[in-house]
Amino acid sequence: MKSKLGISVGVLGALPFILSLFGGYTPLLLVVGYIFIREEDEWLRKTAMKALVLTVLFSVIYFVLGIIPDVLYIISDLIGIFGGYFYPDKIHSLFDFFQGGLTFIEDIVMILMAVLSLMKKSINIAPIDKLVD
Repeated sequence: MKSKLGISVGVLGALPFILSLFGGYTPLLLVVGYIFIREEDEWLRKTAMKALVLTVLFSVIYFVLGIIPDVLYIISDLIGIFGGYFYPDKIHSLFDFFQGGLTFIEDIVMILMAVLSLMKKSINIAPIDKLVD
């Protein structure tokens, strides 16, 4: 089946996942917006929304993992004001490790979803699918 752009629906379905990895939010939002405005294929719309939801979910997790060490440094400074000692560098390193692992997981998930989209298939991720529906 072809999209209104003349390319395969599978290729257009894979595009949001690829843009999520390499393009960032602006191209992703442009493509998802196009799909919702111009395309009528229900699978394509769900796939585009799934790419957007996954991208936002990973961004929120990155944000949380990044803010925790910052909060610990603020607490460390407050403790230092009162003469105490708390040095969160080891914890910060641990969160850096978690963020690196999350980057790897995100890359694998997005590549897998893009490859499956080329075949017009998808992985069911219950909480994400519930949001998309």
